[in-house]
Amino acid sequence: MENSINNLEPKKVFKYFSDICKIPHGSGNLDGIVNYLVDFAKSHNLRYIVDGVKNVIIYSKDDQTHSDEPVLLQAHTDMVCVKTPSSTIDMSKDSLDIYVDGDYLRARDTSLGADDGIGVAIILAILDDDDNTYPPIEALFTSDEETGMYGAIGVDGKLFKSKRLINIDSENENELTVSCAGGSHCISELKVERLKVDQKKYLSYEVLIAGGLGGHSGMEIHKGRANAICEMAYVLKCLNDENIDFYLLSISAGKFINVICPEAECKLFINPDDEVKFKNLISKLNLELKSEYSLCDPNIKLICTGEFNEPKNCTVDFNEPLSKESTRRIIDTLLSLPQGLIEISQEFINLPWTSLNLGVIDTKADKITLATLVRSNDDIKRNKLVKKYETIIKNANGSMKVEGSYPAWRYNKDSKLKSSMIEAYKDVLGKDMEVVATHGGLECGLLMERIKNLEAVSIGPTLYSVHSTDEKLLISSVKNVYNFLKKYLSIIGPN
Repeated sequence: MENSINNLEPKKVFKYFSDICKIPHGSGNLDGIVNYLVDFAKSHNLRYIVDGVKNVIIYSKDDQTHSDEPVLLQAHTDMVCVKTPSSTIDMSKDSLDIYVDGDYLRARDTSLGADDGIGVAIILAILDDDDNTYPPIEALFTSDEETGMYGAIGVDGKLFKSKRLINIDSENENELTVSCAGGSHCISELKVERLKVDQKKYLSYEVLIAGGLGGHSGMEIHKGRANAICEMAYVLKCLNDENIDFYLLSISAGKFINVICPEAECKLFINPDDEVKFKNLISKLNLELKSEYSLCDPNIKLICTGEFNEPKNCTVDFNEPLSKESTRRIIDTLLSLPQGLIEISQEFINLPWTSLNLGVIDTKADKITLATLVRSNDDIKRNKLVKKYETIIKNANGSMKVEGSYPAWRYNKDSKLKSSMIEAYKDVLGKDMEVVATHGGLECGLLMERIKNLEAVSIGPTLYSVHSTDEKLLISSVKNVYNFLKKYLSIIGPN
């Protein structure tokens, strides 16, 4: 398995990517990959800096010996760690089990982390290249992009001389990304009241929504996939409307704010008199759910199981469910929140422009917490949607704070960097590059705020289903992107 990966072309890129996959590097767990990058710089006699937020900057050998204007190459070091329920891999400690599947590279039972490990690998291969036709390179490896772009937020622009940024975090080899959405991470709390009930008088049930595809909340928000949190809220609303006597103990779902929530669970007490009615309703709603998402989320399902066990280290007393009023308020609030695609772009064909993703819900003893990512390629529209969301939360006697925002990166049609990249792509691959915008979040806008007079583009090999266990990397696209980048660097310098 390992040998087949090491035999892939270009060998240097896949060697470094293979190394990266051996190092746990989920968001917030980056010491290993930071040390790997430092060791790389030391072994190649390259100057480097590690800043206070675990960004790593590596300067090529030429940066102190030439007066030529350098080029900034940038990728992020963290990945979204997702695994199948049956996986035994501890992604905080273990290597990924990567393997070749035809022209694709995958990871067994986990996300692959090619977003953005392959970008890191390409930059390392460039730094390891002896080609003396390149301009000086400033390589920036940012931390914790996936959880809020905290690395890019912490960048000191004074450490760079570059006026040209090539971000390697896009997901289609044929595309040159020139604009992206900005985002706001909204963290909300809804206070709840609990009451004592005689548990012996009720049946305990766990209701599950499972099998959803999930996916990247920027790149796949327009594909009509189910958000399991919203679907569970609808199930609870139907229980209420059918006058089924139940008590809600907890509702939980999601791990990542930027992933469409694929699964959810809630724990209930059900009045035995309503058990048959409850089960019949769950069966009916399961059929409706599968019918609604038969095309875009075909494996999603709703099921219920009995006699749940209290999980270890749980902060909820499972003998004390939420009051009926707290339950009603939670259900109504979840159903009132906007979710998914809000607006399509009028500048770029079929581009999601504004969206909202309710990514995580968790139950504590005295509150329900929500984590939501609001995106828009227009900062004004994003801020308006954040205010709308906050208003709904506050009207439910809740509170909300924004923990991290990053600006949209607006399109510059007169960019010289864009034009020269398009020419280099045509020279190498003999075809035109498509100029696109993305609804995903890239760090370009933040870096352009911190480094004066910086132009930016984003490129990358072709990826599918990032942030999921179905993630795969198109192997042949890596060679194309790598050769194209080498060609561009040779064209522009050194002067």
